[in-house]
Amino acid sequence: MNIFTSLKRGLASLGAASVLFASIAVPVASADELSFVNSLPETFNITTQDNIEFEIEKTEPNTDKQITFFITPEGGNAVDMGNFTFGEFTNFTFAWDGKLQGQDVAPGKYTASFLGLDINGIEHEFMVVNAEPMVNFNPAPAEEFLKTQLDYSVSVDLSDFANETKVTLYWVNLDNNLQFAKDTFSYTGNGNHVFKLDVADLDLGKQRVAVKGVDSEGNPTNEITHDFVLQQQIIVDTTCAGYLDIDQDDANCKAIEWLKDEGIMTGQGGNEFFDADGILNRAEVSKIALEAHNKFNGNNGQCGTFPDVQAGQWFSPYICEGVAIGMITGYKAPDPNAGMFLPANDVSIIEMFTLLLRPLDQNFVGGASYNGLDADQWYSPFAKYSRDNDLYTGSDVTPTQKATRLEVGVYIYNMDKAGLL
Repeated sequence: MNIFTSLKRGLASLGAASVLFASIAVPVASADELSFVNSLPETFNITTQDNIEFEIEKTEPNTDKQITFFITPEGGNAVDMGNFTFGEFTNFTFAWDGKLQGQDVAPGKYTASFLGLDINGIEHEFMVVNAEPMVNFNPAPAEEFLKTQLDYSVSVDLSDFANETKVTLYWVNLDNNLQFAKDTFSYTGNGNHVFKLDVADLDLGKQRVAVKGVDSEGNPTNEITHDFVLQQQIIVDTTCAGYLDIDQDDANCKAIEWLKDEGIMTGQGGNEFFDADGILNRAEVSKIALEAHNKFNGNNGQCGTFPDVQAGQWFSPYICEGVAIGMITGYKAPDPNAGMFLPANDVSIIEMFTLLLRPLDQNFVGGASYNGLDADQWYSPFAKYSRDNDLYTGSDVTPTQKATRLEVGVYIYNMDKAGLL
C-alpha cells in the first residue's frame, strides 16, 4: 500500500491543525490538479533553517477543495500537519518547522504529502539533517553577470569539510525552475574551491546557483544558494554624434552634433572619428564655406582662374564657385605665391575668417581684434568682425596659426547661432 492510498482512506476524518502559511498569486492553469510552484530543496537543515516551504497550486479556481498536509518519516506513520480550503484562492504555501507533535525530528528521510478528496495528490521526498554549516561562499558571487563574460565564478569555502567529501554545484533557471548538476568536486583538504559556470548556452534572466555537500557516507550536509541575473551586455553610447573620440559631455558636443546633422562636416576614418585637432586645407574649407552658406550651385569647375586648379579635380567646382561670388581671390602680390590658390595648403585662422565671412557680402571695417594680429592688415576687417560677434572665442591669434577642424566647425556653428547662415 503506497502513502497516498493509506492517507486517502483516513483523509475525511482528519482534523485541522495549525500551519504556517503565506498566500502568493500565480497564473491559473487549465486543469484542476495540484502541483508544486516553488523549487523544492532536497535537504532541510533544522539547525540552520527555520522551516521548509511547499508552495502548492490548485489550477481550478472557485472550488472549495480542502487540502491536507502530511509529513511521513521513512518507515513511520503519516502525521497530519494541517489543512487549507482553497475556495477562491489558487495557491497556498505550507511551511514545516521540523517538528512532529511538538518535538524536533531526528535526521533522516521524510516525505511531504498533500491530499484532498476528488483531487490528485502530490509528494516530495527530502532529507532532514542536523548539521552546522560546512559550505559557504567566499567571497559572495556577483549579483549581475554579462553573458559575454562566459564563466560565472563561484568560490566555495570548504574548510570545515573532511577529506573525500563531495560538493556539487547546481544551476537553476528561476524562470522555468529547471535544475542541472553542473560540476562535482571531491574535496581533499584544499580550503577553497572555485566552480566556473559556463553561461554561454544559458537563457537570460534570473538564475540561481546552489552548492550542496555530501559527507563521506553519502549523507547530505548543507546547501547554500545565490541568485543572480544573467543579462546581455548593454553598451551605453557616451559618444558625441557617434564619434568615438568626442564624449557627449564635451563642451563643443552641441556644435559637433549640429555640423553632422546639417551635413556640413562629417568624420574621418569611416566617419568614426571627428578628429578635432586635425587641420583642414584651403580647398576643404572652401567647400565647407560654400555649403554652409548654401552658395554652391554645381559650377563645372572650368573657370581657369588659377593654374593650380584644374578641371576634373574634386575641389575645382567649389573653387570656381568661390571665385564667381567673390569669396576666393587667391594669393596677391607681393606674396611669392601670387596668382595661385594652393588648395592643399593648410588653412590658417585668418584665412578661415575670410572664407567664411566674405559670402555675407557686407562692408567689413578693420581695427583691433585679437592679440597677435595687426589692425591694418588685409585680414583685419574679418578678424575684427569675428571678435566683435564672438564667432571665434580665442584671445590670441597669429597670422600663420593653423585652424583645426574643431575651430572651423565651432566658428560655423556660432555663425548659425548669430543668424548669419
